[in-house]
Formats: sequence, C-alpha cells, structure tokens
Amino acid sequence: MDEKIQALVEEHGFERPCRALLRHLVKADPAMLLNLCRDRLLKDHLLTFAAEYLGGVEGSTEVVVGLLNHPSALVREGALLGLPEDTPEVREVVALKVLTETSPAVKELMSEYLEWNDV
Repeated sequence: MDEKIQALVEEHGFERPCRALLRHLVKADPAMLLNLCRDRLLKDHLLTFAAEYLGGVEGSTEVVVGLLNHPSALVREGALLGLPEDTPEVREVVALKVLTETSPAVKELMSEYLEWNDV
C-alpha cells in the first residue's frame, strides 16, 4: 500500500482504505480526496467510489472529468456519475468521449447523461 494512503488511513482511524474512509474525507478533508484522485493513488474500485463522491466537492470538475480517460471502465463510470457540474464544457467532453467509449455500459450511461442534459 502506498505510504501516503497508509498514513491517511491511520490518521483518520480506519483499518484500511475503504468506502467509509472516502465518505469521511469528502466531509473532513475534500482537498485530500481530490489529491488522491488526481494522483490516482487509489485502487480502481476505490477510485470509482471516490470519483462519484467528489460530485459535491467544489473545484472537483477538472479531476473528475480527467477520470473519464481512465483505462478502467469502472472508474470512467464512477467519474460520469460524479460529474459535479453540468456545463457546456462538461457536456462537450462527454459528447466527444461517447464517440470513442469502448465499454457498452459506460457508453450507454454517457448517452443517457447527454440526453438528460439536452446535448
């Protein structure tokens, strides 16, 4: 486990990296959660949840949109669910990504996002 992650787990009183830790960080230290996602220090299954939880964190748009390029379809799905802002720029990124998305499930979710947001 990455030393930064281990220190964070211990500092916040958790036994291991887990979804509960991520939910805690959204409230207690959202900047740290942003950094963990930006630096991609979490394993894919946790990065997926972190991306989704970041939806309500100010300043997270760039990080979450960047995760739409992650090699794991699971992480891309979490990023899509966690998109914090519905702006023309974000919709444009999703509209371009849907053209090259390889995962049928993520592609469908992107299409639904675009339909819901009138693109």
